[in-house]
Amino acid sequence: MEYDNMPSSSNIEDRRGQRGGAVGAGGLGLGAIVVIFAISYFTGISPQVLISGAEMMGVGQQSAPPPTSAPADPNDPMRAFLSKVVGGTEAVWTEVLPAQAHVQYQPAPLVIYDGATRSGCGGAQAAMGPFYCPIDKKVYLDTSFFKDMKTKLGGGGEFAYSYVVAHEIGHHVQDLLGILDKVDNLKQRGSQTQANALSVRVELQADCLAGVWANHANDKWKILQPGDVERALATAQAIGDDRLQTAARGYAVLLPDPALSTGYGLDFIARGYQGWGPRPYADIMAVTDAVEARDDIDADRTAMMGGSYGGYMANWIAGHTGRFRAIVSHAGLWALDQMFGTTDAPQFWRREFGAPLADNRKYADNTPHVHIEKITTPMLVIHGDRDYRVPVGEALRLWSDLKLHGKEAKFLYFPDENHWVLKPGNVQAWYQTVFAFLGQHVLGGPWARPDLL
Repeated sequence: MEYDNMPSSSNIEDRRGQRGGAVGAGGLGLGAIVVIFAISYFTGISPQVLISGAEMMGVGQQSAPPPTSAPADPNDPMRAFLSKVVGGTEAVWTEVLPAQAHVQYQPAPLVIYDGATRSGCGGAQAAMGPFYCPIDKKVYLDTSFFKDMKTKLGGGGEFAYSYVVAHEIGHHVQDLLGILDKVDNLKQRGSQTQANALSVRVELQADCLAGVWANHANDKWKILQPGDVERALATAQAIGDDRLQTAARGYAVLLPDPALSTGYGLDFIARGYQGWGPRPYADIMAVTDAVEARDDIDADRTAMMGGSYGGYMANWIAGHTGRFRAIVSHAGLWALDQMFGTTDAPQFWRREFGAPLADNRKYADNTPHVHIEKITTPMLVIHGDRDYRVPVGEALRLWSDLKLHGKEAKFLYFPDENHWVLKPGNVQAWYQTVFAFLGQHVLGGPWARPDLL
């Protein structure tokens, strides 16, 4: 990325190297434990977007005096780079916002820190990733996040770093336009399903606004170089709250794309079409084998987690291998013929597998529940009562089958959530329970019931 021609901004608040601010719980320092996430196929929306609110965790936070700004180092390359990025966003939105929305742009300061600091929205920790706080109207960024992007999250690159900042500035633009307040009001009046859709739209619009900035910036200053966009897209696919929270606790996180995954062409999808279980399962086992062969991975301490289709795959894996120490199934499909008559999208099943009363063969070949006797891995089952895409009856039957067959399992039930967990207190309970379950079965510690349960 060529950024030298962009204007610089003085709206950088540098808190790196300070002792003040919130103190967060550190990682477990284990580094060699693999947690495998199978991402949602059934909804078409990534859990990275839907399972939001990692910044609400606040585990281990302690109060501390507000930090003071450190003196600026004019020779600091990171600060100089971010000054250019913020300056570029200010120049673009100062021109675009009044012209298109008749709203004057008010710059949002970028707070850079390391480890932890205070924000108007509470404690900020590195594990949260970058975020915008609408209360103090500032963007918060632990600069070590860029190092993670480079080494762990798809390769990073200056344009990818800029896009991260521009996405958070996009939330600030939404705030200036009154969109965030309108969304909050609609969430309070609407259903959980509607709140879910609104949350997704807010994130997608912020991405769109970052794209608006990139387009105008490239027109003005010719910032893009070959490979910039590809590296940014690869990094975007690897960033998510669930991934960040897990990695922060010392786990190595694998996000496989098995057969049926989009983005690799129709042939890749066709490999798993009408064969949801065997082929994606084989792909996930193959990539797990490859990762476990690394010297820095402890193959004896692994877990598998999945939501929606990933929950289905978690259930399928449970009945086909005992290689994992723990399996977490969130909103997972268990008995496919039962799903046909209870989901809000039966037309999908009719197209994929046909009508079960007319021909049950495809359902029988792909349903996880017929393999209940083979399950040996402890399972954590999670579901929301207001889930209409994968109704809670799937989890109730899975839980019942596990208990009837003497399998070790726990059930985390949310009476007020839908396909994904969205309320801040419930998000905290979700993370606490998942990590307590992994702590027991992967790390070998005692079961510690989360305080929120």
